[in-house]
Amino acid sequence: MARQGVLGVLATVAALLSFVSAAERQPDLHDRRAAYMRAHFSDAIRTHDAVARGDLDAARAHAQRLAAHQPEVPFPTGWAAFSTLMINAAREIEGAPRLELAARSTAVLLTRCGECHQAQHVVARVARHLEDAAPAATAMREHQAAADLLLIALVEPSASSWDQGAQSFSRIRLPRDDMPNRQLRARALIGDARFTAFAAAAAEAVRPPDRARVYGRVLSTCAGCHREHGVESWGPDRRPPP
Repeated sequence: MARQGVLGVLATVAALLSFVSAAERQPDLHDRRAAYMRAHFSDAIRTHDAVARGDLDAARAHAQRLAAHQPEVPFPTGWAAFSTLMINAAREIEGAPRLELAARSTAVLLTRCGECHQAQHVVARVARHLEDAAPAATAMREHQAAADLLLIALVEPSASSWDQGAQSFSRIRLPRDDMPNRQLRARALIGDARFTAFAAAAAEAVRPPDRARVYGRVLSTCAGCHREHGVESWGPDRRPPP
């Protein structure tokens, strides 16, 4: 009887030690997952910003790294399916022959991030990881802020950010006074008309695929303007720490 009592105590102690060990491992698991996701987000944003600048070669390089980046830590059930979809989108960017196609796939990639966050019940605070991409002295600040609201809306995801971004685009106009020649100013008028149309389309877009299509068109327009006029420096070049 005494022997059974001792064995019972030992079993209880072993169970407690196992519980403590598992509890001690949980913070480490969380930290390793968080580190992977920070690096993942950094590559995604650098891919996005390269497309926005019209730098297709840089976008392909960042997308290649994103597609190859595999975690060395287990993730919850269901995560792998979304990871595969994101990798597929990254590979489409890597192989895109034109900026328009890269922009479309980039919007899909960001939407996959949001769908994963929603399915995994993750609260993603994207805005705090996006440093200011437009210098304070430029009138492009409002334009960048509106685009970032749409980006945040896809990645978190956030319906309120999407609505705010659509409303912002309906109000702002490209800063023609800052443009060095008549051709750019004429293009700005065309751009204003396009973004007014995009704002209307964004207001109607509710489902993630619809929002991805709208944002892909917005991103493509930014990229095309920067690329056509050789002003890649106007676009964002953020480097969130991995």
